[in-house]
This record gives sequence, structure tokens and C-alpha cells, in this order.
Amino acid sequence: MFFAPALRCTITRSRRLSLITFVYSFILKIKQMKNSALSIVAFLFLFITSSFAGDGNITLLNDTGKKLSVHTGTGTTSLEARGGKTSFSCKVGKSIKVEGKEVFKVTEKMCGETVKLSTYLGK
Repeated sequence: MFFAPALRCTITRSRRLSLITFVYSFILKIKQMKNSALSIVAFLFLFITSSFAGDGNITLLNDTGKKLSVHTGTGTTSLEARGGKTSFSCKVGKSIKVEGKEVFKVTEKMCGETVKLSTYLGK
């Protein structure tokens, strides 16, 4: 307490303003670093969770002997015989229809995998 009045007298108004500006910019830098750290943590979380969940797409392969019309939930596409492919987003429970009939529903294990239509249609 003894030095407080002496300290107050020796700091001029301009020095006080520059000190306030310095402290303010220092606080902003800390907040930016904090936001950067949060961004890094969020990125790592998304990276790790996406690694375990597959890539979020399913590739559907027509390995049967005939051309098929497939509805994947977002649209209908025609798959050529013996090798026609399409990919779509993995939503568990989504119904996949071939020639208007439901052949299977998407399961969690299918995410990031290639699904062969012959498995569900029989060759």
C-alpha cells in the first residue's frame, strides 16, 4: 500500500493507455490460443470418430448377370450387369430397393464397405 500512491504518480496517462492496450491485446491472444486449442481438439475428435465409423459411404456393387434399377433412398440409378457400382451416404436403417422391392436395410457394419447385391438377391 505504501508504494501505490507513488506508482500512480509516476505512470502518465499515455503510459497507462499503452499498458491497457498491451493487456487487452495479451488477453485477445490468450483467447485466440484458447480457440485454436478448441479447434484442434474438435478436429481430433472428428478425425478419431470418423476413423471408427468408416468413411460414411456405402458402395453398392451389381455382381449379378443382369442390369438392375436400384433406389438408394436419394434417387434411382441403373447398374450395369457384372460390375456396375454406385455409392451413397451411410444412414443406418435406410431402405435399399431393387426393381421396386426392398432387398435390405443399411446396418452400421455396412458403412465404409462394398456391398454385393448378389448377397441379397441370390445369383
